[in-house]
Amino acid sequence: MYIRIKWLGAWVGLSVAMVSVSGCGSGVGNNTILPTPVITNPFASTVTQSSVPPLTAGSSTVTNTPVAYKTGTPLLATYTATNSNRSSMGVGFLLESPALDVAAQAHAQYLAAQTPQIESHNETQGAPSFYATTPYARAMKAGFSPSSAWIDESIGDASNCAGQLMDTVYHLQELTSNAQQVGIGSVPGWACVIDVATVTGSANLVQPTNGAGVPTTGGQQLPVGVLGVYPYNGQSSVPDAMSLSEQPAPPLPSSYTNPGHPILMRAGVVQSTDQLTVTSFGVINSSKNAVTGVLLLDPLAAANSAAISSATLTIVSDPLIMPGVAVFVPQSALVSGMTYTASFKGTMGAASLSNTWAFTAQ
Repeated sequence: MYIRIKWLGAWVGLSVAMVSVSGCGSGVGNNTILPTPVITNPFASTVTQSSVPPLTAGSSTVTNTPVAYKTGTPLLATYTATNSNRSSMGVGFLLESPALDVAAQAHAQYLAAQTPQIESHNETQGAPSFYATTPYARAMKAGFSPSSAWIDESIGDASNCAGQLMDTVYHLQELTSNAQQVGIGSVPGWACVIDVATVTGSANLVQPTNGAGVPTTGGQQLPVGVLGVYPYNGQSSVPDAMSLSEQPAPPLPSSYTNPGHPILMRAGVVQSTDQLTVTSFGVINSSKNAVTGVLLLDPLAAANSAAISSATLTIVSDPLIMPGVAVFVPQSALVSGMTYTASFKGTMGAASLSNTWAFTAQ
């Protein structure tokens, strides 16, 4: 599903997708609901904090070293920041893909060439700087392989691309997902484009006809019983507030006029039948006061976890949250310089999950 977010007064198109949803068009878009696949052999990878394992489907010529043209440009900063966050979470590096670089750069140039400049994941044939219609079509035209890959795309402000996208709910979810490869394009003063691909196990997945989105299974999966978190343990200078400009907006109560930075938790999903259940979750500040907020879960996880709702924690069902993911949104902005400690307990399938970590607001 495509999302928009407003930066510096301009609407910029972004995307988020799950295994059962694909996006059509720009902005909110139209959705095609697909059946949830039953996967008996997803070829899921297990990630490390420093690299992705060798791909087991398709071919690859990529490296985790940025290509030379990125040196000294916003592209390098975006690539480095994205992989630094992913490594600190333990969800694995994204390998730089020359083909996705070409596709992303072509689309960034297309967006900037339109009058007025636009926010869209789709291109119109015959328009200035037309390359190919969809993120998937652009990746294939640029030579990405295999054709069974899932391709997803985010678009942000070129001046602070990764930082802006990580300060949301759905794009934080996407940039910390099980994707494996990445390409980045940028037009200074306008937009950056981040294209990601999920390859391993993709041929086993029921997918949109254009190959778009981030699937739930396959790709890079955390080891069984491990919970990746963002902000990660020890992270400092965490933005105090969340962007309120994602469209569609996360389903927050109307009283959340200045919510705090989202806290994301992610468990590996090996089988599509694996389901997250939260048995306890809470956040306290350095004054030992509980932080009030909502915990966004996919509908089945929300139903399974509803018993933990309390005066300070409300479970909210959100169909745009992927299975295996939970996102906590504080009711109010974090306090600058204050340290927060989060604690999570639950299960993913038959595996127990437990994590306690701390971070500091900027």
